[in-house]
Amino acid sequence: MLHLHFLNVENGDCIIAEFVADCERSFGLIDCNRTSTRKSPALHKLQSLGVEELEFVCITHPDADHFTGIIDVLRHYEGKIRSFLTFPLSSLLTDQERLKKYAKKVLQLAERGDDEEIASRHLEFVEILQYAKDHFLPENWLQVSGDFDRLGISGFGTAAFYGIGPPKAMNGSIVQAVLNPESFTAVDNNEVSVAIQVNYAGRKVILGGDATNENWISHRRYREKIGASITSDVVKLPHHGSHLDNSPETLADFFGGANGGIAVISAGGRSHPAFETMDRLNELGCQRICTNLFNPSERSVRRLYNDAALESRLKHFLNVYAFPLATKPQACKGDIRITICPDGSIASDTEFNNILCACTTAFNAAGVPLLPTLPPVATSLTATI
Repeated sequence: MLHLHFLNVENGDCIIAEFVADCERSFGLIDCNRTSTRKSPALHKLQSLGVEELEFVCITHPDADHFTGIIDVLRHYEGKIRSFLTFPLSSLLTDQERLKKYAKKVLQLAERGDDEEIASRHLEFVEILQYAKDHFLPENWLQVSGDFDRLGISGFGTAAFYGIGPPKAMNGSIVQAVLNPESFTAVDNNEVSVAIQVNYAGRKVILGGDATNENWISHRRYREKIGASITSDVVKLPHHGSHLDNSPETLADFFGGANGGIAVISAGGRSHPAFETMDRLNELGCQRICTNLFNPSERSVRRLYNDAALESRLKHFLNVYAFPLATKPQACKGDIRITICPDGSIASDTEFNNILCACTTAFNAAGVPLLPTLPPVATSLTATI
């Protein structure tokens, strides 16, 4: 049995993979984001699950909302982590001089910034790289890129993990940035984001990281050449549900032949997910399950505010009283667990059962929320997971 735990870490990602067979359990971690209330949500959850060792820890790309809190996990499970997976770093870890150059430039970026929190995050990433160099090289560090390359992950039975992003052409881009100071700050970290496909019990799951639309287009070209598909039953949408990286074509690739499927969205609720993405998923008949999301009344308030016929006094009222309430992110489903059983059946458990949140709500042309009919996916709602 395969469990995928998607933690509510505000606008970030944190996924714990759990495989259960014959009373034995194996675990892996993909990303983490330190929140305003938890230093390391991943470590907190792993401890609550009684995890004693990890098959792997993966960092999809070097954005803070995907790696902060990972260092706490590495230290707590020192000597008990089998593999360390990252986006393509080429010789950055193996070449001590290049690692020093990278650390120096990250430190310079941190010193330039006025925000101490941002500076500390830069330093934390360097610390993670140094830890990886000391503890996982040479045989236990895997770089992930994507032409359906099977990842050397043990302990998950018949569940198979494949790298489907970033494109192999991105290999070494971070190192080139290190060698070229002028391009260092211009690198889009999402371009090197890892994306993973998991196959188990006849089902497919995509864990999209923050992979860009350009990367999905590149992978589509590759699939067309070999006659492959990434149509899946469950997809953790890339980039927190961004409309740019979840284009109609990309979402069609994800869900086109899966009779809807389940879209999991890990987002903070202010900038992501996008209204456009939610509407596209609704058109595809997907079940949408989100960690944190905007209040569904935001769209209605915004449409009223933009009405040219609205009196200025009413606009002032909306601006002062309605917008702060309507735009405040509310807990949607909280922590999410997707379970795939050996017979291929799928179930979802969520921390909260907020049926009026935007992930289970459609909108009419005027922006009024409507409750849709959801596809028949077995769902078990519990107070805690």
